[in-house]
Amino acid sequence: MIVLASNALDKSDGEIALAYVGQFVVECSFKALKSPQVASVIYLKTPRRIGVLSMVLVFALLVCALIEYLVAGGVGGFS
Repeated sequence: MIVLASNALDKSDGEIALAYVGQFVVECSFKALKSPQVASVIYLKTPRRIGVLSMVLVFALLVCALIEYLVAGGVGGFS
């Protein structure tokens, strides 16, 4: 049994549960970015470089998610 508390009074129980599951999917995707292997070996000297690296990593996650979507048949396959 899982208890979910929410202040979204306009949502049904099923919609709240789906939103919660969706957050887990996003967290699994960002797990690669938060791993110590990525963070500990990169030494960036300026805030601009840190921002650019973050943007590149998020873009890479977006590409990975798109590939997973296509492989799962999200758009009816590769046509």
